[in-house]
Formats: sequence, structure tokens, C-alpha cells
Amino acid sequence: MSVARKVNIRPGVSVLSVLRHLNYSPWFALAEFVDNSLQSYIETKSKIHAIHGPAWKVKVSIDIDTSHPGRITIRDNAAGIAADAFPRAFRPAVIPPDRTGLSEFGMGMKSAACWFAPKWQVRTKALSEAVERTVRFDIATIVRDELEELDIDERPAVPNDHFTEVALDELHHIPIGRTLGKIKDHLTDIYRVFLRDGALDLRFNGESLSYEEPPVLTAPFLQRAERTGQGLAKGDQIRVWAWTLGERLRCTARSGKLCPIGVRLVPSRSPYSREWRGRVSTAVTFRDLRK
Repeated sequence: MSVARKVNIRPGVSVLSVLRHLNYSPWFALAEFVDNSLQSYIETKSKIHAIHGPAWKVKVSIDIDTSHPGRITIRDNAAGIAADAFPRAFRPAVIPPDRTGLSEFGMGMKSAACWFAPKWQVRTKALSEAVERTVRFDIATIVRDELEELDIDERPAVPNDHFTEVALDELHHIPIGRTLGKIKDHLTDIYRVFLRDGALDLRFNGESLSYEEPPVLTAPFLQRAERTGQGLAKGDQIRVWAWTLGERLRCTARSGKLCPIGVRLVPSRSPYSREWRGRVSTAVTFRDLRK
């Protein structure tokens, strides 16, 4: 039997109507949902592994129905949204209590969902709770009627079940054609660390994504031979041309040389990329480095 309760979505209800105009790209919007799934897992890792064992991994699936009017479904097996987190999870710009993780500003799910669709819903079952909850957003109705609370549909569930499913309907932006391939490539790049470490099983339209390290040049350093006009001597040291720099990066204005002073950089499809809390946040090109 379903029971209806309420969740407060103010302040900033009117903000929801303008979020569709954000300067997003589909892959970064979808990454907001993956971030939430990973953060849920990170915060409850010990509890989940105590139930399922150390081999368990977080799974996130993204499925896009490109037929009009379009639908995107994002589902994970992370810890779900607990009852005490509901007031924060559905109110715009409420900063999470822990800002050291992937969810930092309290806007990710709301902004991405509203950018994609005028109607969306979240169905979730929190770990150790015996209730499954569903919240539905109809942005036009919320703004027109100045709603400050939405119904939470509750129904009984098995306590050890845990998941969150977000469904985005009547899409403003339906990803089609080459955009679907770009989404897959960008998500693979963004979550390469979690994929490489085996902590994340990320699927896009049923395809399991995996990150392959790009080939790295292995060769001697030629500058000495070029300077002396001589060829390489026997025994010249072979180098692997890859570096892990510090946590920050400075470039000299004239030469564009990299001077590590403390953001970690690794090889990627772009010459360099910056990892932030295990997630690739920025791809840097050589042109950027020489500015």
C-alpha cells in the first residue's frame, strides 16, 4: 500500500524553471547523476560491503530512449536517499554537510534533471530502511501553482535492498547520432579512475564502459644527441614519457613548460587531464598550457 508524505522544495522554487537554460552539455549533465551514485557508495562503503562482501561494486546504468518525446533513465545500486536526507536532496542549492566528496554544491541532480526535462521523478530505496520512496517533479505545475511541497509516495520494501532510479521525461534535449558516442567517450574519460580501479560498473545503453590507457612513448631522450651532432650511444637510457605531477600546475608564460607546484595530471585523449577527487574534471590541451 502506498502512503503519501511531503518534501519541502523551497527556497528557490522559481529557479527550477530557468535551469533548463544552463550552459550544460549532455555528458556533464549525466555525470551529475553518476557523481551522486558514487558519493552515496563512498559514504556507505563499509555498510554495503558488510552485507554483500568485498567484491561488490557500485553499478550505474544510463539508458536513453531517443524516440519522441524522449526519456532518460539512470539507475544505480548505491545506498539510496535516506529519510533524513530528503529535505536536503530535493531543495535547490542546499549545501551537503560533507563538501569533501563529489557532491559539493547541492545543485547537481536538480540542475541536470531540469536541464534535460520538464518532468522527472526519483524512486529510491535507502539501505536499512523498510520503505521505498518516489518524488515526482512537474516544473511547469510547480512554478504555476507556486508549490513549496511535493508528495512522497511511500511503499513497503525489503530493508537490505538499496537503489536510486531517476527518470527524465519529455526531454528538452534528446541526444541523438554522434552525441551518443560523445557521451559514452566523455563518461569513460571522466570516470576512468573508478573504472580502472574496478570500483564502478558504468553502463550506457546496455554497453559496459571500460577505460583503456593510451599508448605512452617509450624512447631515449634525443636532446643530447642533437646538441652534439652525434647519434645515440650504446646504452643510452630508454625513458617512459609519462609523468604524474603535483597537486597544482603552473605554466611559464614564455615557454609553456610545466612546473609542478602541487593538480595531478595523467595521460588522456587530450595531452593532459586534471583529476579531482578521483574524477577527471578538466581536459587540458597544449594550446591551453602555452597561454
